[in-house]
Amino acid sequence: MSANHPENAVVGAVTRDGPPTQWTGTARLVKGCHGCDKAYQSQQKSLQRCSRCNKALYCSRECQIDDWPEHKTKCKLNAKMNEEAKNSPDGGRAWNEFDEWVSCHKRVFALVFQHALKLDTDPDAYKSKALAVKLEPKADSASYPLRERYNVASAEVADLHELREAVVAVLGDRLETLDQPMANGERFGAIVISSRYDYFHFQHAYLSPPEEIKAALREAALPEDWVSWLDRAVNENFEARLKGPKPGKVRRRQRRRQR
Repeated sequence: MSANHPENAVVGAVTRDGPPTQWTGTARLVKGCHGCDKAYQSQQKSLQRCSRCNKALYCSRECQIDDWPEHKTKCKLNAKMNEEAKNSPDGGRAWNEFDEWVSCHKRVFALVFQHALKLDTDPDAYKSKALAVKLEPKADSASYPLRERYNVASAEVADLHELREAVVAVLGDRLETLDQPMANGERFGAIVISSRYDYFHFQHAYLSPPEEIKAALREAALPEDWVSWLDRAVNENFEARLKGPKPGKVRRRQRRRQR
């Protein structure tokens, strides 16, 4: 294993061993607008995808325009990755499935990021640390609903600089999208999610003010073994039961404070 491998960027790792997590069942997954996070209901008109990257969903032209400053760089990079995926033997099917799976669990990953970095007691930890998550596709994964096709094999808190060095060859310019927003005072964390097929996804975890993070973590009461909790959360759609502001709302509040 090379010195730049993500596994060598560990600051604090947590094993899957630990007490069992109490669970109350599954919940329904709903799609939402990438701009306002408004949930889509079946009786409403369909959400429209960005025509360039075919990833971001919007409920209106206004939301698309409002989100463009944030989406612009990601759009270009997603479009590039889509083109590269088309050259794969399956025409990009596996990559698109992986990317869609990550989108099903964004708020869960953001919550675990806050817990793993202990942002309730160290609110500036996101400036120097990141979250690295490795996934394992299930056997016969196509027989499962999309949101249940991967297990969490491992997850660890990593040094942000070392993680960037480790994955820059794969993610390239995506990591540079951290620099200018952070310089402008925006608060968000870096989450790198990978699978055994060398697929990587880079997620910005927009952060609420410190007091809101403290309240959210108290309510969620994640166990010490947060890796096993994360595995159960993505398999039982905990995303649909999370309370509090969605990423789009947090992002817009940060923008308003900067104006």
